[in-house]
Amino acid sequence: MTIDDNFTERLVKFQGCDTLSNEDHDNLGQSVTQHCKSYVFILKDDKNRDPKLRIIDTPGIGDTRGSSQDDVNLQHILSYINILTHLNA
Repeated sequence: MTIDDNFTERLVKFQGCDTLSNEDHDNLGQSVTQHCKSYVFILKDDKNRDPKLRIIDTPGIGDTRGSSQDDVNLQHILSYINILTHLNA
């Protein structure tokens, strides 16, 4: 993760969660992320509101398994975001 104008990189590790079970690195060209998954970060601010930032990792479009897999991936994405009450994209 790059964090400043000097492009200093910091390694971010997630503990207590299985981050690799949702990914397939064995099939070149195939979407690595198989299903939508949220990563939620609690942000600290000066007003003690502790807002949350949710980043959603989604399967890609243009999968080498063909357009039928793209349709499946798109349906996963739409079903996943449909349960959210607010979305900024």
